[in-house]
Amino acid sequence: MSREAVSMSDKIYDKISDLVHKTYPNSCILFIDKIYNNELEHKYFAVKKKIEEKRGFVTEIEAFHGTRAELIDIIIQEGFDPSKNVCAAYGPGTYFAKDASYSFNYMKSKDENGISYMFLCDIIIGKLKTTNNNSNDFDNYANSQTLNSATIYVCPLRDQCIPRYVIAFHKNVK
Repeated sequence: MSREAVSMSDKIYDKISDLVHKTYPNSCILFIDKIYNNELEHKYFAVKKKIEEKRGFVTEIEAFHGTRAELIDIIIQEGFDPSKNVCAAYGPGTYFAKDASYSFNYMKSKDENGISYMFLCDIIIGKLKTTNNNSNDFDNYANSQTLNSATIYVCPLRDQCIPRYVIAFHKNVK
């Protein structure tokens, strides 16, 4: 497990910055770190394979997850623990957002330098379930039954999502 700074001259920095600024235009990105964790990677691909075998398809998307500063290293090392989330508007699990502006609200605490954090993650999407849908045959909860219109995704399984990048912000920049 390790983190490596993404250089501002790297194209991936521009890609992530553009994704953030589409919905969070006044954000002040301080740095972006790439996350490497072979153990999480292995578990993530095992879940991907299982869902693909079950459904005949699987979709991977990038989504944001705002979090508290003190949880950054734990999540990088252990991944997301769905049992730790206290909100369950769409269903139990770890919540991710298509838009950085939504995840902004969940960057609750700052570290000692006043920096707030958000993850950009890969998540595995299988069959979606919404609160309007009574099916018990699903892989994710979402706020819409179609992938294209959903903006909130919930992963009920621990290894259904993997943090790829940590994005650091000055949250209260005007």
